[in-house]
Formats: sequence, structure tokens, C-alpha cells
Amino acid sequence: MSTCIICGSKNIKIFEHITRDNFPLEFKKCGKCNHIEQIPRKETDIYTSGEFSEKFRDSATPSSKKIKELDKRALKRFDFYKDHIPDKIDFALEIGSSIGSFLHILKLNGAEVEGVEPDKIFADYSQHQYGFNQQGVMLEDFQSSEKFDFICSFHVIEHVPDPHDFLQRLKSVAAEGATILHEFPSMEIFSWGDLKNTYWEPHLQYFNAASVYLLFSQYFKVEKIGYYGAALFVVAKNETPEFKEAAFNTYKRKAAIVKNLIKITPSLKLKKDINLKEFGFRLFTEKNDYLKKASFFGKYALKELKYVRKEKNKGGKHLFQHLTYFRGWENAGDTVLSKTVRDTFNQKVSIQWQLNKVTEEVTEKSVEHYNRAELIIIGGGGLFLPDTNKNDKSGWQWPISADLLSQITAPIAVFAVGYNYFPGQKPNDFFIKNLNALVKKVKFIGLRNSGSIDAVKQLVDADLRDKIVYQPCTTTIIRQLTQELPAKVKSRNIAINMAFDRYEKRFGSKIYETLDQVALAVKKLETMGFKIHLTGHLQEDNKFRISLDKHGVSYKSHTLQFMTPLEVYRFYNEMEIVIGMRGHAQMIPFGLNCKIVTLSTHNKMRFFMEDLGTLELLVDLKVDITSITERILHSVNLLIGKEAYYKELFDQKQHEFYVKTQQNIQQILGGYN
Repeated sequence: MSTCIICGSKNIKIFEHITRDNFPLEFKKCGKCNHIEQIPRKETDIYTSGEFSEKFRDSATPSSKKIKELDKRALKRFDFYKDHIPDKIDFALEIGSSIGSFLHILKLNGAEVEGVEPDKIFADYSQHQYGFNQQGVMLEDFQSSEKFDFICSFHVIEHVPDPHDFLQRLKSVAAEGATILHEFPSMEIFSWGDLKNTYWEPHLQYFNAASVYLLFSQYFKVEKIGYYGAALFVVAKNETPEFKEAAFNTYKRKAAIVKNLIKITPSLKLKKDINLKEFGFRLFTEKNDYLKKASFFGKYALKELKYVRKEKNKGGKHLFQHLTYFRGWENAGDTVLSKTVRDTFNQKVSIQWQLNKVTEEVTEKSVEHYNRAELIIIGGGGLFLPDTNKNDKSGWQWPISADLLSQITAPIAVFAVGYNYFPGQKPNDFFIKNLNALVKKVKFIGLRNSGSIDAVKQLVDADLRDKIVYQPCTTTIIRQLTQELPAKVKSRNIAINMAFDRYEKRFGSKIYETLDQVALAVKKLETMGFKIHLTGHLQEDNKFRISLDKHGVSYKSHTLQFMTPLEVYRFYNEMEIVIGMRGHAQMIPFGLNCKIVTLSTHNKMRFFMEDLGTLELLVDLKVDITSITERILHSVNLLIGKEAYYKELFDQKQHEFYVKTQQNIQQILGGYN
């Protein structure tokens, strides 16, 4: 006779249900603990073969989109479970670790990590992405001489045929007192009331709070069972197992209450992916303050719309087209840059601006739209790079084919753009061909630093090289462009910006040592009496908080991505020193008379400091990693000790940049008035 795999009860009911893949499967449900188990048609290993990844992860290899999704999910999980994760972890193990995204967060937090991922392709990807190895095996084949003081898995145990065997193997590698954290789908919430979507062929086990308690209390001391989104989680300690009938009954009642609430709450879909039932329950099952966030982003959306409407200046005399990152939801540096480019032209003539995102694919209709303008301005920013907007039209961020480029009749000015290839990236023949066509076509091409000019001149034909001129980034002259700015504020504020997009290119396998070194420097600056401001030009930049927390740094977090340009100006106007890794986390503060220290993993940072003549203030994060802390502090001390010298130098350079910009504007606008 069939029994419950969790509690051994013979009170079993067999039933059939349609799955999310639209075919029926058989299940058995326990009358005691309400656990549901699939009765599989056959037992096959779909994990080590890669079949699971190909069919259910949508790809046999992790795509860049998938990696971003996994990174975002891992950080969100870390924040949710932070109170249950020990402050200090010596050795962490994750079962079913995919490419290692959650382990990466734990490693940033100071843990040594080990991952067990049965799909070897996904397991091996952790070395490429994060710089550490995983074992590409099933748990039953995992071998380790270590005992782990933190063991986690997320949406794994529901795939295993025998949960008892799974936990016994896990217990065998757990250190005494180890923290155990597991997450899996919840049958109480059952995909927000959608049973068909809950039942799925790869899932063999369907847990509720009571069956989770019954299972885990046989091997560990259960500390908490709760809900995270549509999932259940359990936190336990590897201590003497402890089962309490009263606790079991409490969890059973709790599961029934949650399930009934889900059942009786009406499901109202506003759009395909927006379910009000889900939204309402997530207010209680996640730590996110959704109402507060909705209020913030609602207010920002209105403010951003007002900002863009004002920027268009519909009463302007001349119609110009600007291809740029103009929206307020973008990288803060790009949004500020976009405005400063327009402000530069607005100083000379009255302009009505047509604004289009530079990465939008160009069509014949787009060309018709462009040709209505008196002038097309492209830029500024690091537009000459292959991967931010990867396309087969141009090979750089503006995706226009050579044929459509030839159909543009309005004059074009490429203004304050940069050659942004990472070290090791090489331009291909396709990009070089389109670059030559662009330079030949345009009325003006001004690159934002001497390094970009040298690089691009090597790629274009000899007869085109003289067309390429120097046009400093207009963020470096913000104070000359913005009359309403207050005087620079003297303070003890230091802003620290670390760039986390494309982190595998920026840091490579030394990411953990590098971030530790920077965090140690920031900690030292805090002890010197500076107030630390963690500054994100993108939301993901503030991931550096994990390293700051690890080293006990006190700081305030600021996300500039959701500020208008004038708000960004006001923020940096209150910073004394800005230690920045993004180009615009240096150029914007420079344009607002801040002292700057450059953290470099990209040639563009060196290019800017070469043009300033201040390479002594550049800290290359790719070399001599053990001295990064010392070099950052040395640069800060230089700025403090030679304050008058650097103020005079920066003021002089700002003036030179402004004069050069005015000369270029005069060349572009000619007889406009």
C-alpha cells in the first residue's frame, strides 16, 4: 500500500491533475501532513544531461539576460534572508547553485563557498562570471573534506524523489550548529491560486508548512518556517532534532488559513503580468515596501515627464533632433550628459528639440523623421562600443545600417562621444566599415578625450582623420552652463561610486579582493572623520554596500538613477571628494568643482585623467591589488594636502574645456541665430 514519503501515513488519496504543460499527471496526497507527491511515469536524470536547462531554463547555456536575472534574484534573496544568514560564515554550500549567483553574494560578504550544480555547463560558468569553481555533479556524487557552517538551496528539494535521502546527505556535510536555509514552492499559495501552473512535471514534491516542519524536524532543529513571495522557506540549525506536536499542528493550521485566503481572494489581472491578488499578498510575504515604492516611483514618473517636456522646448525657433539617453530612468550620468549637450547648444540659439533614444533601431520611417530637423546631434557618451546595444546594423550603439545612413539629408554632428571598448575587446571589420561611413557622412565629429581620438583615428581612412576633433564631455562644464547652481559647498562628505554592470569585465576573477581593498580604504576615510555616501548612478552600483557592511562602514545610500539632472547637481555640490569608478562619477563632480579620485578598470578613465594631467589621482584597480587601499588614501591625501594647487588646475581645465566647446559650437552652428 502507498504511504506518504514525508510522514509515512497510509491515509493517501490518489488524484490526477492537468499541469502547466497541459498534460495530466498522477499525484498522491497525504491526509495527515497534506504533502503531495507526484507519481512519476519514469525515473530519468534530466539534470546532469543538460536536458532540464535546455527545456525548462530556456537555454542550454546561460544568456546575458539570464545572468542579469539570476544576479538580481540572488541579491533580492540575500536582502530578504539577511536576518537568518550568520554574520560570519566560514564555508558555505549551495545545492543546485546554477551559475553561482547567490554564492557570489555570500563570497562578497566574506564567505568561502562551494556550489553543487548537476548541469556542468552552468556549474562551470561560475568561473567565467565570478572567478570561483563549482562541482558539476548531483548531491549523491558530491564529495568534500569540509564541513559547512551554512547550507542553502533554492527550489531544489521539490525535484528530488526522496527528500529524506537528500537531507541525510546534506546533514553529513553540515558542521555542528550549521545554519540550514531552504526555499521551495508553497502549496498554500499555489502560484497565487493557479493550481494548473503549480503542478509541473519536473516537480516531484509539493510542500506545505506542516510537511516542511515534519520533514526537517527529523534531522534538524527548526527555527522558522515562513513565506517568501509564492514560496515557502525553512531556517534550521544542525543541532539535536526536535519535533513538537503542537508546532506541527500550528503550522498545519497556518497552512490551511493561508490556502483559504488565497482561494477566497478574487484574482484581478490588470495586465498579463500584473495580478492584484499577487501584489496584495506580496505586501505580506516579502520585505519590500511596495506601497512606499509605488508612491516614490509614481511621483518620480510625473517629475520626469515634466522634466522631459521642458527639455523639448516646443516654442524654440530651430528644430534639432537629439539622439541620446534623454529619459530620467537611465544611467544618471547619461541623463545628465544628455541635458548638458542641449544646454550647450541652447546658450547660442533658440531650439525645439526632438528627442529619441540613441539605441532605438533606425528604420526608413525614422530617417523621414530625422530629415525634418535642421540638425541631428548624436551623443554624447561612450557610444563606440559593441555590447551595450549589440546589433547587426552598425556595430555600435546607434543601430543604423549604411544604406539608411546614406538616406539622411539633414546635417549630422557627433558630439562628445567616446571610444568605450573594454581592455581585450577588439573592433571587428563590420564596425570599422560603418565607423568610416559615419565619419565620412557627418558634418562634425568631436570625441570626448584624446585617447578616444587616437583610437578612432587608427580605425578610419587617412583622408578622414583630420575631421576628428576634441570635444570635451559637456558634464565637465556644468557650472558654466547652469546659472541657477548655488556656490560649491565645503564639507566632510565623500561620495564613493562603484560600477557593477559588466562586473566580470571590470574586475575579472579578482573582484572579491578588489572590493575588499576599496572598502578598507573607505573605512579608513570614515575613521578620519569623513561622512561616507554610497552613490549609485545605476541601482546595481549600490551592491557595493555588501562590501561596506562586511567591513563595518557607516554610510548613506543614494540612487542617482531616479533623480533629475538638477537634483544630481545639488547632490554632488555637497560632496567634497568623489571617489568614482564610472566616467560620469568623475566628470560630473569635476564640472561641479568637487575633488576627484578615479578608480580605473577601463581605458576611458585613464583617458580623462591624462587630459587633466592628473594621473597621480588615478587608482588602477587591475594592477597590484594588495596596494589599492594605500593608493586610494594617498590620492585623497594629495587632494587635501595640495588643495590650492588642484583647485587652480581644475578651474583652468574647466575654462579650457568651455572655450574649446564654444569654438566647436560655433563651427557647427555657423550662421544660426
